Amino acid sequence: MLTIIRSNAVEALLSQLAGRLSVAPLSSPLMRELIVVPSPAMARWVNLQLAQRLGVSAAVDYPLPASFVWSVGRSLLEDLPESDPLAADPMAWRIFGLLPGMLASEALETLRLYLQGDGDGRKRLQLASRIAEVFERYQLYRPKLIRRWQAGEGGDWQALLWRALAAGLKDKHRVAVIDRVLGVIRDPGPIPGLHERISLFAVSSLPPLFVQVIQALSSRVAVDLYLHAPTEAFWSDLISQKDLARKRLAKPEEAELWEVGNSLLASWGRQGQALQDLLLEQELPLEEVDAFREPTAETLLGRLQRDIFELRPMATPESREEARADGSLQVHVCHSPLRECQVLHDQLLGMLESEPDLRPEDILVMVPEIGGYAPYIEAVFDRDRARDGDRDAQRPFIPWNLSDIGVADEHPLVLVFLALLDLPDSRFTYSQVLPFLDAPELAEHFGLGGDALVPIKAWLGDANLRWGCDPEHKGRLGLPEIEDNTWAQAEKRLFAGYALGESEPFADIVPVGRVEGAQAEILGRFWRLLSKLTEAARRLVEPRTARGWQDYIGALLLDFFGERDDADGRLQTIRDAVAELSKQASGVEEPLSIGLVRAWLQRRLGSASRHGRYFSGGVTFCGMRPMRSLPFQVICVLGMHERAFPRRDRPADFDLTRRDWRPGDPRPGDEDRFLLLETLLCARRRLYLGYVGRDVRANTEREPSVLVRELLEYLDQQYRVADGKDGNKLSKELTREHPMQPFSPKNFSCNGPSYDADWCEVAQAMLEPPDAEEAPPPSWPTWRLPDAPEPMRELTLTQLERFLCHPVRYFVNTRLRLYLREEEVAPDAEPFALDGLQGYVLRQRLVQERLAGRTPSAR
Repeated sequence: MLTIIRSNAVEALLSQLAGRLSVAPLSSPLMRELIVVPSPAMARWVNLQLAQRLGVSAAVDYPLPASFVWSVGRSLLEDLPESDPLAADPMAWRIFGLLPGMLASEALETLRLYLQGDGDGRKRLQLASRIAEVFERYQLYRPKLIRRWQAGEGGDWQALLWRALAAGLKDKHRVAVIDRVLGVIRDPGPIPGLHERISLFAVSSLPPLFVQVIQALSSRVAVDLYLHAPTEAFWSDLISQKDLARKRLAKPEEAELWEVGNSLLASWGRQGQALQDLLLEQELPLEEVDAFREPTAETLLGRLQRDIFELRPMATPESREEARADGSLQVHVCHSPLRECQVLHDQLLGMLESEPDLRPEDILVMVPEIGGYAPYIEAVFDRDRARDGDRDAQRPFIPWNLSDIGVADEHPLVLVFLALLDLPDSRFTYSQVLPFLDAPELAEHFGLGGDALVPIKAWLGDANLRWGCDPEHKGRLGLPEIEDNTWAQAEKRLFAGYALGESEPFADIVPVGRVEGAQAEILGRFWRLLSKLTEAARRLVEPRTARGWQDYIGALLLDFFGERDDADGRLQTIRDAVAELSKQASGVEEPLSIGLVRAWLQRRLGSASRHGRYFSGGVTFCGMRPMRSLPFQVICVLGMHERAFPRRDRPADFDLTRRDWRPGDPRPGDEDRFLLLETLLCARRRLYLGYVGRDVRANTEREPSVLVRELLEYLDQQYRVADGKDGNKLSKELTREHPMQPFSPKNFSCNGPSYDADWCEVAQAMLEPPDAEEAPPPSWPTWRLPDAPEPMRELTLTQLERFLCHPVRYFVNTRLRLYLREEEVAPDAEPFALDGLQGYVLRQRLVQERLAGRTPSAR
């Protein structure tokens, strides 16, 4: 029996789930409960909520829909592997291995021309990955096309490539597996191995094939579908105002047959409409349970949720209700992502202060581009340790946790590992070698932790090290084979300096005599690291099979990081990624280049995130991903810029579905619209939207996401400002623009409270003019500068340009004759001319040697 439990509140769905699990437990305590969830975040939330309501949550599996369907196939069919062999990632490697043998076919001429000049295979793997993504979409949303290809129909390159893919798999690709599973389920005989009960919780989108499996399973076992529905009314036939306008233009006589209802629901709810259509497509016996809760209209956010729940159509200018900005719906405009985080921190502190029952755990912050915001979140929300002794002056701390960050963005260790794989293409410049010591794990393994980097930088500067391992290395790059400014020359000069001290040239080597005593051990350890780097650069050039790369990279990690793993397991994450490469590419017999391996690992480590941090205490920061209908008292969404959200759909040119779109096909724009709709419905007290709406340099206006504009336009058309001036819009009352700087006095007014004591001091200093009677500091001159000399009053175009670019610097240079230069990073390019100081020292030495009657030395 298929039971559909519908509600507009996810908490009500969870209450229904908890009630069913407690009232009707499984027949055996050894059986595991199966709850299919749309995302790992939802699995974590459901598990925590069940534990709070039932006292314990154990023996519960939370598979994602694709894993669930494949596990059903494995329980009913005996010959299936553990995972889908034609999932997107393993299928890409299968296509990668098949393409060279098929490119001679006339049907694949387009691909052959595209892959011309692909030396290391990276272009071929990129193409194979795009083809795999399209083929996976065909399996889920165009199964009839796959069946026709499998039957021998079609002679284009896609059909030929698919048949080659499926040739060695028999009936183990997804469409064939689901067809076999449906045949077994529909067979009237007994079926051992099925779960006693299957629950699907808050799944808002499913491919048609998966819906067929669920509907077929409902005839054998209890299937409970907990559906998050925005309204209790039938809303599958709603269309947006844009679609209505198109239909009116096409068929004016049928305009009255179409219903808009609530325009936000019609525009943002297309993905949910598709799932309802699929569920009602077949007439099956089902039981419907409604657990709807009518939203309270006490706040503006509640009234907005009520409009969607009641399918309230657009109001006429005369029937608009009065509304006011009560803080339940906020839009904040800032100049940069950093200011967004600073403003959010202040706003959250204000909420926690004004609402004693609100806890940090009740707040969710989602960001579409979470990787770009992670450094600013950490900088603003991390505990203020600048003045631990003066706790009254510290910035108030809000507990927080961060999820959905790629492992490559978390720690320099992963970046250092990827830099190791880049060594064959490296010029071994000063700025490429020294950063390897930024990873504490590598530095400690070679005994170069602590302050060891300070003397190393000084020695290399004295040795005039620039780039290149040795003359042969320069020759391989097509340059003259000279030893000057290379690591080989620096090695000779530094070790000669340790052996001979500051002495005359010996065997055409000019010693650098600053290496003394125990510091020689540091020099030896550093050169051991350099020898390991040069050896790795030489060995990484050799192509290897996927298994060979797993063995070599394992040895490479051992050489540079030792046997001890790091505390957070990032080295193990790298090993797991390499093992996955070996497994997926095991069918590729040809050797793989280092460029191909590095590109694959960089993409995998960049996309891999650590999911175990969800809801681990404090404010939860996470990415804005589809199917995350998580209810919180306060939901904040940052980074709602025009190009960041919703995502643009960029289908491949050869994707056949782009010319044959059908309701329910996955489109990133529709997924993001439904995600924002779910976010709006899941906010209980406040919905906070923030975006960069001003250019940080020119202060020009920047547009927000089109969905933010739609929301504000809806509010202006639906409501009018209570007790406001004629023509004043509600969207203007909701939107607040913040100053560009955190020390602006406006941030510390009653309308914009800020809680940072340091910035408050700066703001007070800006407001309070200095006391004229107060004596200036004794070190600061009080006399007036004399008038500028006459030549300085005639400005050249260059001088005017320097003044306009940096007035303070120009004044200090020209009038005070002060030149304050920051410490320059050692250049990577070898010097071809002496600077002023070097020329002066050289001339002084030549004079001294001539006066002493000696011939000037090479030194």
